[in-house]
Amino acid sequence: MGTSTIVLTVAVVVLTVAAAAIGFFAGRASVPDDHSSLISERTATATFPKYEFAAADEAAASNPRAQLLHALQQPPAERNRAIRVAMNAWLAADGATAIMAVRGDPQLGELTARMTQFALFAYPELFVDDPSLLEGIPDGRQSVALAARAMAMFDPDAARGMVNTRLSGSMFGGAVLKEVDRIERAGQDPRAELESILAEQGMRKQIERLFELVIRVAADDPAAAAELIQDLPARLKQPATQALVAVWSSADPEEAARWLAQKDAQVSGESLSSLAQGWGRSDFEAANAFADTLTGGKRDVFLTGLASTAGRMSNDDVLAWVSRYEDDPAYPNLMMSVAQRFASRDPEAAVALIDGIGNESVRGQLLPMVAGMWAQDDAESAFDWARGLAPGRARDHAIASIAPSMMGPDTDFDMDRAIDLINEIEDPDVRKGSVWWLLRAVESDDEAQRLGRDHGFDRDAVLELREGRIGMRGPGSVRTTFSTFRITAATDEE
Repeated sequence: MGTSTIVLTVAVVVLTVAAAAIGFFAGRASVPDDHSSLISERTATATFPKYEFAAADEAAASNPRAQLLHALQQPPAERNRAIRVAMNAWLAADGATAIMAVRGDPQLGELTARMTQFALFAYPELFVDDPSLLEGIPDGRQSVALAARAMAMFDPDAARGMVNTRLSGSMFGGAVLKEVDRIERAGQDPRAELESILAEQGMRKQIERLFELVIRVAADDPAAAAELIQDLPARLKQPATQALVAVWSSADPEEAARWLAQKDAQVSGESLSSLAQGWGRSDFEAANAFADTLTGGKRDVFLTGLASTAGRMSNDDVLAWVSRYEDDPAYPNLMMSVAQRFASRDPEAAVALIDGIGNESVRGQLLPMVAGMWAQDDAESAFDWARGLAPGRARDHAIASIAPSMMGPDTDFDMDRAIDLINEIEDPDVRKGSVWWLLRAVESDDEAQRLGRDHGFDRDAVLELREGRIGMRGPGSVRTTFSTFRITAATDEE
């Protein structure tokens, strides 16, 4: 990956943090302006929102189409984040080819506009090389404007080229060019730009400009950026620190770690995962040795960030690494990351991995995730495996996680096999969630109402469901995927 690409990726990462920081400070999740939809699109979670963009998820990259299909079948609370992770991995691996693949895929075509918008912001250099990729996206002006601002942080001339190609002669294009000029000047006189930022009235604009400035300065001289932000007020120092560490960890992680250790606990803690990812990509063993110097929550955060970079290692090496932490509080989250990687590449290897886990609580939490991912490629094999599990809560949810791949849109629906799956689920609430998929899959309303009555759905609920007015959670907010088994230290309730 070239220097400019690294800096661009960091720019995306940091602007993602900016969006989340704005939401945190203003008490809302997104900013209600012309860019709110795209800001929401690139915002992940309130805690460490940037890390899913900092590096491609290696597991998803190994089979990106299957990962994106799997993401589409998650319930609302997880779906958007899963889609972003899968898109980012595919774009990082295949660039423009990923966009063209989605555009021509009958099961993924509905995501063409969304993936193009995501790529415009996260990988704008693709569109400089091939402007035809922009065909058909909604609200192209705003998307190009956001992409130009991201590009201006490392290549102002390329940003101007994009604007002149896409927005030539328009007043809007002229305004975007002025923004590109401002970002370029910020790198030439950072102190003056910082004073201008501090005088800015709007919180959203203030944070976005600060992030742009820190990235621009840190790309050339991280120490200068550190000096620039040292006297910022607390509300700005924290997000600025995250921006700096995202850049610095790719260039000199040891120096970034030494600098971060001098910061207060809250500021340093929220930047540790970014440090882990940058460091892990360049020297995994050195990063792991650093993890052993940390304690408590800081160590857990760092190790979880480090786990996302383990995809460059062989399966055996990954297992050897994670086994060091079997008695560690971070172990459940580390194992989830490893199991997901295995499941996306080789589901049978993931099954073997789970069978070898001595911690029954962790093992039970991983079963539904592996079943759901396996079902993306081979629902029948996944079902045959899941029905052979020991009866209980984990088995029920593992079988339920297969339902979307057996009864969802664009599947080879088989009524008898679907009924077999539903009858294997012992918990009536979990079973009802899988029935929800069946009610959408059957051809006739009469048949759907009959099946619905058998499982506690009234006539109106069935009709609303079939008309698409009930969301992916299904009636009664029954959740049918492995998300029910969010990794915690809690003991299995079975």
